[in-house]
Amino acid sequence: MKKLIISLGQMLNLKKQMNMQLYLLLFLNLTIICCSAQNPNKDYSDTNPTVNGNNIFRSTENLYRIKIPKKWSINKGNSLGAEFNAKSPLEDASLSIIVANLKTPPKFTAHDVPAEMVIESLKKNIPSTTLIESEKQFLSNEKAMYIKYKFNYKTVDTDTNIICIQYSVIKKTKMFTITLQAQELTYPIYTDVFKETLESFVFEDY
Repeated sequence: MKKLIISLGQMLNLKKQMNMQLYLLLFLNLTIICCSAQNPNKDYSDTNPTVNGNNIFRSTENLYRIKIPKKWSINKGNSLGAEFNAKSPLEDASLSIIVANLKTPPKFTAHDVPAEMVIESLKKNIPSTTLIESEKQFLSNEKAMYIKYKFNYKTVDTDTNIICIQYSVIKKTKMFTITLQAQELTYPIYTDVFKETLESFVFEDY
């Protein structure tokens, strides 16, 4: 098995690139759900997200908790509905949770929404988006739609592929979407980190 070897110079270059592109795509609400929204997603930009001594972020408003990876920074959300944005020390990977408010509890679950629908919606903004895999899973004992996809980010001096994994859960009148992403080159470094982070997500509406 080949070992992934990345020099410090490469990592610093990735950090510079990711400052521009890492948060280009955190979340795009499914059209079918957004159309039923009663109110716009909440603006959390006036809040300061924090973690406890165990690096756990707890949402008292949306009733969930998740453990932020060690040494990652946690910042204000940079889009509507995002309670926070977390990023790795080298800023080559990120984590975000966006909560969408729904008018009424939908009569379908995340398992009923085709992954292709999500990808087609993403392609409207980023045509290079490509589905890698998708699967019906469970997250915190709730039905979840898992998709893994990538897209190309290109500028005058940058041509980079970004790999994203996304879990969406519909719970009562809210849709929760967890998005983790990293550059394709460094993605293998974060697979275990992403797995542990997702496993730490728990709803606390009991």
